[in-house]
Order: sequence, then C-alpha cells, then structure tokens
Amino acid sequence: MKIKDKLQELKNEYPELNLKALVIKNNDLNFAFTLRNYFGVSTIESNDYQGILYQRITQERTAQNKYPALVIEMVVDIEEFESSSNRSFYLIKEYGI
Repeated sequence: MKIKDKLQELKNEYPELNLKALVIKNNDLNFAFTLRNYFGVSTIESNDYQGILYQRITQERTAQNKYPALVIEMVVDIEEFESSSNRSFYLIKEYGI
C-alpha cells in the first residue's frame, strides 16, 4: 500500500486527528526502532517520537552504495508528534508530503 493511500485510510478512520505523511530518505539520520509485543518505540537522532500511527521501514541490502539505503515512511498525528521533540517541526517540514 502506498503511503498516500494509508494516510487517506487513517484520515477516514480518525477524522478528529490532524495527520501528515512523512517519507524520510536520509542515510545520515540515526534511526532506531524497538518492538516488544505490541509496543513500538521509534527514535530519530536519539529522540523518542510519539504520535506515530503507521510506520514502514524499507532497507536496501542488495547494493551497498545504493541511495537511499533506508526509507522510513510514517503517518503521524502532528500535534502529538510535535510535542515529542523540538526537532519534530523540522522533520515534518523537511520530510512531509
């Protein structure tokens, strides 16, 4: 499913939320994702971000020099995501679609 389709699906499901899709294609960002049972934590540049409703991580491992090697697609609740970190505003501005 394409990220724009997933965004529309979630907007229909949660009309009260202000949702935005992000597509991060930057090999220089430090990204980590941890999952335990149903609880997932995403960190970007060591900051924990809340308000992520959907996330897809794609890593290209067949060609070492292929750019971008890592693509992170997210649908976020803007209000909750922006309250997570001072840097979240930059992420939305830089990678929002």
